[in-house]
Amino acid sequence: MAEKRFLALERRLERAPALKEQYMAFLREYELLGHMELNEKEVDDDSQSVYYLPHHYVLKPSSTTTRLRVVFDGSAESSTGVSINHTQMIGPTVQNDLVSIVSNFRTYKYGITADIPKMYRQVEVHADDRRYQKIVNRTCCDQPLQTYDLRTVTYGLSSSPFLATMALRQLAIDEGKQFPLAAHAVEKSFYIDDALTGANTLEEALELKNQIIGLLQRGCFSVHKMCSNSEAVLQDVPEDMRESVMNIEDPTINAVIKTLGVAWRPQEDCFTFVVTIDDPVEPNRLTKRIILSQIAKIFDPLGFVGPVVTAAKLIMRELWSLNQDWDQPVPIEIANLWIDFRNQLYWLNELKIPRWILEDDVRIVELHGFADALHMGHVCTPDS
Repeated sequence: MAEKRFLALERRLERAPALKEQYMAFLREYELLGHMELNEKEVDDDSQSVYYLPHHYVLKPSSTTTRLRVVFDGSAESSTGVSINHTQMIGPTVQNDLVSIVSNFRTYKYGITADIPKMYRQVEVHADDRRYQKIVNRTCCDQPLQTYDLRTVTYGLSSSPFLATMALRQLAIDEGKQFPLAAHAVEKSFYIDDALTGANTLEEALELKNQIIGLLQRGCFSVHKMCSNSEAVLQDVPEDMRESVMNIEDPTINAVIKTLGVAWRPQEDCFTFVVTIDDPVEPNRLTKRIILSQIAKIFDPLGFVGPVVTAAKLIMRELWSLNQDWDQPVPIEIANLWIDFRNQLYWLNELKIPRWILEDDVRIVELHGFADALHMGHVCTPDS
């Protein structure tokens, strides 16, 4: 199965030399960093207890670092009808949810964001378990296929998010006494490999930045794409560790940093939206698949543009009610409705929402919640 998938991928890459070079460069780096190693054994020690991962690529043109990434398909069924993901537990969630992290990020006067490069691949897998992380690869079609063992936690396996995030959390527990600010940030303000944290004084922000770098180094993690609304916080951060500016031609959305899908202008310290629309499609060629894929790109975890998302969901409801195939053109009325909505999405680029929600003189913060009693599941009575 893995060989068939690789040969099909190889034929596809042969028709795209630039992609093939990026693909092979990614795997060369994988090997050079020691994250995978050539298995020179002609026969596995236990041929009934191994697993070969098919692999393919995903493209992320908006990335400021790796635009092509090789990912591994742990859900592909082997000759026994079982995949490696079928045999794994996903583990509990050990990090805060995204809404809580972004909400907390808004309470700090000095915001700091950072990213752990290749986070999964810094966590080593026990030697006895690497037999379940084998791949086949070769650089040229006239070479024999070679077997490699992936030595570290890798993309595409059910257990990988838990293993990587738990390793990070355990590092904070082990080193928390020496790096208390960073340990608290790891516990409350990390989402997988992204940190959205901060402090309310410049002195604390500088100390937090240094502690995050120091704590992560203790676990052989590094830091890059660091950003802040304060130049003083970044003053001694090397250029290669800073977040680069997105090169967008439209001057109204220059210098925008994407953080977990939320656009943040650190110089103005405000959230914005960066709306990009795919090439226009003729109304008579619009399908449910095209429309739903474009709706899915509206990312709004804090509900800044709730009415806009609601309008998109109403269109989505109309699509589902049609019971059409994914690639069947939708009725012209819905197509025109969607085109009109899509053309107005560009106005979201004009929004500027302050990140910091407090003030220097604030002494007491109150949180008020509201609920609709009509949607309560149970009403207490004197007898209940």
